[in-house]
Amino acid sequence: MNTPTRLAIEGIFHPSDFSEGSHVAFLYALKLTLAARCRLRVLHVSHHDHADWHDFPGVRDTLVRWNFIPREGSRADVGHLGIDV
Repeated sequence: MNTPTRLAIEGIFHPSDFSEGSHVAFLYALKLTLAARCRLRVLHVSHHDHADWHDFPGVRDTLVRWNFIPREGSRADVGHLGIDV
């Protein structure tokens, strides 16, 4: 009997244009990142030249809402989850 091969995911790539649909896709990308305990990379893609760092989805805010890390936690708490963003 053959044992199934386990697929190791090294990273998730999420291109974002900051639209509502892109935000939903970000949530799925972050969930997959947590499940695979891997790296998440987010890239802003847009026809406009202006993008502010604060426009990017809030990884730590989302992890706090999902009760993965405490609100008063640090960046290190994200790493303790086995992920890199």
